[in-house]
Amino acid sequence: MKVSFINPALQPGSQLVQIRAVMPNPANQWQPGLQAKVFVEQVSAGAAMILPPDALIHNEHGAHVWLETKAGYYEPRIVETGTERSDGVEIRSGLKSGDKVVISGAYLLYSEFMLKKGKDPMAAVHKS
Repeated sequence: MKVSFINPALQPGSQLVQIRAVMPNPANQWQPGLQAKVFVEQVSAGAAMILPPDALIHNEHGAHVWLETKAGYYEPRIVETGTERSDGVEIRSGLKSGDKVVISGAYLLYSEFMLKKGKDPMAAVHKS
């Protein structure tokens, strides 16, 4: 089976996700719209860096984390995310080994920056 589309919205009041899949159906036993339990194998390219979901800030500019540059000083860093689950988010790029990422309080740093500076910390980085 090959998943060709994943609906980005959950069904209201449920934990169902609609997908479109291409799969063999030689006996015509599967009909469009049927509900099924599907187990999708996760493929990752080697050892992935995983962060807790609370470490990431998502906004219209993408995803970023806060890094501690020196004691008490923090700066935002754009990251590219991969698979997101309730217990962790795969980081595909933007961080390197040894970076000190704020795990708890990232949203507080983001909010304080917005309050004091009056602008999104990542807006300037994303201007083309």
